[in-house]
Amino acid sequence: SIGDVSSGSTLTLSLWRITGVTAAANVVITFAAPVDMVARAARFNGVHQTTPIGTFYSNSKTATTNPAAEVVEDCESNSGILCCIAAQNVTVTKANGALLLGSSVENSTIRGAVSFFASPGLLSNPNYHFQYFFEEPETADAANPFLYASRGNAEGDLGVYASKIILANTNFGNVQAGHHEISAPSAVKLYAGQPARYQGLWFFPAGNDWTPRELTTVGSTTIAGDTLTAAGSGYAPGADHFANLGPQLVSAVQDGTNGGGVRILIIDGAPRTSANWGSVFQVGDKNERPAGLRSLQGASFVLNREGLFSFNSKGRTGLVFEDLRSWPSTFKNGVLVPRTGGLMFGHPSGLRSYFPGEPPEGQGLDSQIVGKPLPPTGPTEVHGGFYHGVVVVGDFTYSLYQQDPNVDSALILVTYENQRGNVSVTQSLGTSALPAVADLNGCAVALTGSPVSAAYTTPVLFFGDGSDLRYIVLDVRASPFRSRADTHKVNTSADAYMSELRFTEPVDLTDLIIHTSADMLSGDEFQISLLVNGSGDDINVGPPVRGSGTRHIRALGRKRVRSAVLHVNWAATSTADRVPPVIQSIELYGKPSVGEAE
Repeated sequence: SIGDVSSGSTLTLSLWRITGVTAAANVVITFAAPVDMVARAARFNGVHQTTPIGTFYSNSKTATTNPAAEVVEDCESNSGILCCIAAQNVTVTKANGALLLGSSVENSTIRGAVSFFASPGLLSNPNYHFQYFFEEPETADAANPFLYASRGNAEGDLGVYASKIILANTNFGNVQAGHHEISAPSAVKLYAGQPARYQGLWFFPAGNDWTPRELTTVGSTTIAGDTLTAAGSGYAPGADHFANLGPQLVSAVQDGTNGGGVRILIIDGAPRTSANWGSVFQVGDKNERPAGLRSLQGASFVLNREGLFSFNSKGRTGLVFEDLRSWPSTFKNGVLVPRTGGLMFGHPSGLRSYFPGEPPEGQGLDSQIVGKPLPPTGPTEVHGGFYHGVVVVGDFTYSLYQQDPNVDSALILVTYENQRGNVSVTQSLGTSALPAVADLNGCAVALTGSPVSAAYTTPVLFFGDGSDLRYIVLDVRASPFRSRADTHKVNTSADAYMSELRFTEPVDLTDLIIHTSADMLSGDEFQISLLVNGSGDDINVGPPVRGSGTRHIRALGRKRVRSAVLHVNWAATSTADRVPPVIQSIELYGKPSVGEAE
C-alpha cells in the first residue's frame, strides 16, 4: 500500500517496460540482495511487443526524514513513466473481482500500462464512507480523547476500516495516519457494523463466522500505538451489529455459516468466546441483514427490511412496525437512534419516532409538509428526499438530508422544538457532498473534544464530505447557536431562502423594513431580494443592507402579489473570530389589492 513514510523507509522509483521474451516463457526477476521489492509482469499483445523500449531505469535510496510531496513536470524518462512510492511491510489484498489489468498503447512512446486496485489510504478513496463513530480516550491518559470512525463501502466487497481522529485541542480534527482493518476485502460481502462498548472495551462486529475485533489499547497518537485483536474465522456466531442491553451485550447477524438471528451474552461473559453467547432466536427473517440494533427500557430493537422488531432478555420477540416489509429501504444500514425516551428510525418516506406502547409517528421535514405546492425556480426544495445519518444530542437532532436523489449533495440539518414545544423547527447549517448516495452516510456529535480551548470540552458535529471528514463546532449544550462570548470565524458568503408566504387574496406590497444587529463591520452586507407569484425572477430589493444596528426601509411597489419568497444573501470580508452579525427582524408591509386584475 502507499502510505506515510517514517524514518528509514525506502523510496523506490520504478518503471514498467515491454521486454521481448520467447512465447510461453517465464519472466524471471532475480533479487541481488535482501530487499523489499514487488515484481509483476503482464502479457501484452501489440506490434511493438518484441522490441524493448529504451533501457530499464530504476533508482532507490533510504530516506531519513519524511519526504515532501514532489510534482514531476517531465514525467517521461527513457520512454517510461516514473512512479515514486513509499514501501511499507504490509499485506495488501485486492478488492473482490479486481484483476491485474494490462493494455498496450500503439503509436506512442508509452508502449504499455499496467495497474490493479489495492486498498489505498482510505480517506482519499470515495468508495468508502463513514457510518459509525465512537469516542474513547488514550488508555494511559484519559485527558487525550480520540474519535474512531468506522468506514465501509456500499457494495460490501472492499473491507471495513476504522480511522482515528484527534479530539484534543492541539491538532483537533486531524485524522491520524493509517487505519485499523476490521475486515479485509472478501468475496463474502461485509458491510460496516455498529460497534459497542462493553466493560470498558470497544468491540467491532466482523460478520458471520468471524471473531469480533476488540480494541484493547488506545495509544497516544497514531493507530500504531493501538492494540486491536487479530481477525479470526471459524467463530460462531459472529455479528453484524452490537448493542448494549443493561450490563449485557447483544448481537445480531445475518444467516450464513452460522445461524442468523439475535444472541445475548451471558453476564460478565467474554464477547470473543463463543460459548459465552446464548442460544440464537430469530427476530424477523434470519436471511435479511439487520440494518440497526438498539436497546431501550429493558428491551432491544432490530431494524431490518421487514420492519422494526423488539425482543427482551427472555428471547420474546414482537413486530412493532411492519411498513418496511411492503416498502423496504435500499440502505444496508439504517437509522435507529434513541430520542427522548423513545427511538427514531429511518423509513424510505422519512423518519419515524417510536415510543413503546404507541404507534410510530412521522418525524422530520416530510411529516410536516405531506402536501406542498412546488416552490418557484431557484429556492432549494427540501421535500421528498432521503435521510442519511441522524444523531440526537440533548434538545437537538442533527441529520444529513439528501434533498435530490439524483445528486450527491446533502443538507446538514438541525431540528429542535419551538418555545411552545408543539412544532419542530428545522434549519440548514450547510451542505455536504455524499461519497455514496446509495448507502447510509453517518454523522456524530463528539462530546469530549476541545476544539476551542484545552481548558474545557465543546460538542462538535462530525460528518463525511466527499472523501474527507468535516466538523462544525457547537456550543456547550450541543446547540448550533453559540453565545456572544463564544466568538468564532463566520462564513464570508452565504444565502438563505425563507419559507414561501401565500396570501388568501392578492395584496399590494409596499415596504420592507430590515433591522440589523450591532455587530456589523465594514465589509458586511445583506442583499435582500424577492420572488413573487411563483416566478423565478429573483429581483433585488434596493441596495445592500449595511451598517451596524441600523433600520433600513426599502420601497417595494409590488402589485397583486399572491405568493412571495424572501431571499437573503450575505457577504463579508473579515475572517477574524467575531460575533456573527444577524438580521434582528424583517417586516413586510402591504394592503389588499383593489380593482380589477391587471
